[in-house]
Amino acid sequence: PTAIQEKAIPIALKNRDIIGIAKSGTGKSCAFLLPILEDIIKEKSSQENKKTTLRALVLVPTRELAKQIINAIDDYSKYLDIKRVAIFGGVSSKDQEKKLENGVDIVVATTGRLLEHLKNNTINLSSVQRVVIDELDAMLDMGFLEEVEQILPSIGKNRQISMFSATINQNI
Repeated sequence: PTAIQEKAIPIALKNRDIIGIAKSGTGKSCAFLLPILEDIIKEKSSQENKKTTLRALVLVPTRELAKQIINAIDDYSKYLDIKRVAIFGGVSSKDQEKKLENGVDIVVATTGRLLEHLKNNTINLSSVQRVVIDELDAMLDMGFLEEVEQILPSIGKNRQISMFSATINQNI
């Protein structure tokens, strides 16, 4: 494991909140995705009906990063029964709505499109147990903090929040 993975994964598995700071390319995505996948697999194996329930939300600043995270989920969960959806603007929301209706374990989303889904009642975040805010520095620089603050109340109080960033400043 890289340094960020070695430090963050054990803390995440204990369901503690995290602020992880590491340079780009050091494995931050792996550091937050592996504990998410571990929790989902444990939960599904303990359920008799193996029901798919939204358990994790990853907030990202751009659709490109959303696609990257989805690809990483696909790589890490190649032999697992993990359902995921990327939610971002610039494409029709109908396909996203259909996946949400069919049930997903993980949502990777930009804040604007996620807020649209919340407004239209096409997503329910009350079962989310893990929230990741990836590229927190970019989220702040791009002015998405207010949207993040609008999203968080839709998530139950009993959740872990992890924030990952390449840089840190006083706002973070």
